Amino acid sequence: GSSEYHLWRVEPWAQDMYGWERCYDPCKDLVLPSWRAPQSLAASPYLRAAPPLPRDLLFYFNGALGTAAQMHNYSFGLRQQLFALYGGLAADGEVVVTDQKTSRYGEMLSRSVFCGVLPGWGWSGRMEDAVLHGCIPVILQDGVHAPWETHLDWRRYALRLPRAQMPELLHLLRAISPSRRQRMQAALADVWPRFAYLDVVVQEERRA
Repeated sequence: GSSEYHLWRVEPWAQDMYGWERCYDPCKDLVLPSWRAPQSLAASPYLRAAPPLPRDLLFYFNGALGTAAQMHNYSFGLRQQLFALYGGLAADGEVVVTDQKTSRYGEMLSRSVFCGVLPGWGWSGRMEDAVLHGCIPVILQDGVHAPWETHLDWRRYALRLPRAQMPELLHLLRAISPSRRQRMQAALADVWPRFAYLDVVVQEERRA
């Protein structure tokens, strides 16, 4: 059943402030996409007026690793493990795993075939970022649901890999056939509006 997905909890920020509280129950709750401002979607192939960017990167992930004091808890160690395995491969022009913020974040997502989805403090918006830029999400977060995962046929447009397979990540991605990639990207083109609050985006653009 769903017992493996019941461990989202909120750690108290101060002693005796809250205690440990469950913040997500898959038996009754739904994970919805987080809001993305229109200006962050300028490079989206679904929203930009210019032609789509060529997808010349195999895999992309950009996200904080946490401070030294947070290493044991932040991202359950997943981002740190990914960075240790692949953070030095940027020079090969095919894989970028970094914690350096960039103003070209949306562009890099739109240039990538696969994008990592890893938690921050229990969750993050990386699923939304990937989907809204036409990048096939690679979910690397055991026991943490991504948006719509319990309601949409996510296998059509995303991959979920267990943490144990992270050392084989690039081998697994390279083994996916071009035809399957095309099918998944076509499915992304169908599903992306469910990850965008389009009415709000339109109103924000009009207001600007």
